[in-house]
Amino acid sequence: MVIVAGLLIAFGFSFYLKNRRLSAPQDQRINLYPPDPRIYRPLFAPSESDLLASERAEEKAKQERAQEEKRLAAEKESAAKMADTGELFTQWAKAPDTKRLGELLAAAAGTESAEFFSEISKNVIQIWHNKKIAGLTAADLAALLDSHLRLLPQQEMASGALFWLKEDIAALRNETEKNNLQG
Repeated sequence: MVIVAGLLIAFGFSFYLKNRRLSAPQDQRINLYPPDPRIYRPLFAPSESDLLASERAEEKAKQERAQEEKRLAAEKESAAKMADTGELFTQWAKAPDTKRLGELLAAAAGTESAEFFSEISKNVIQIWHNKKIAGLTAADLAALLDSHLRLLPQQEMASGALFWLKEDIAALRNETEKNNLQG
């Protein structure tokens, strides 16, 4: 009986040790003190500097999109102004007069485009040469073009698009001086 009791105790003790070894990995999975995330992180998880960099990149992209939208809106508005001014020029060209000429040149300057203003002005000069608008002398036309030319933004006035227009205005003034010297 002592031997049987000793064997039962030995088997029970070995059974206890076997169960304890099997459950040990489960106990190891429970971590009462998780690692510091600033020191230990998953291999492919972004760091704080990576997160900050991505936030800055997103903010920069957002600002660039806003600037692009603003630029596109300004271009759209400018195109609409140019279309309205082109329509106004077409109506004026059918029956040119000095009163509506001032409105036309103000609208052309309002587009804030030196190229467009130059194109409209050259067409006005051509119509003036062909039809000789009643009551408008070369000096008056030169003064009108020059005064509306100054309504353009500074960066547009400095562009090369107005060079030939300024030459045409100077030619109109020279024409007036020649007429005054001959007359």
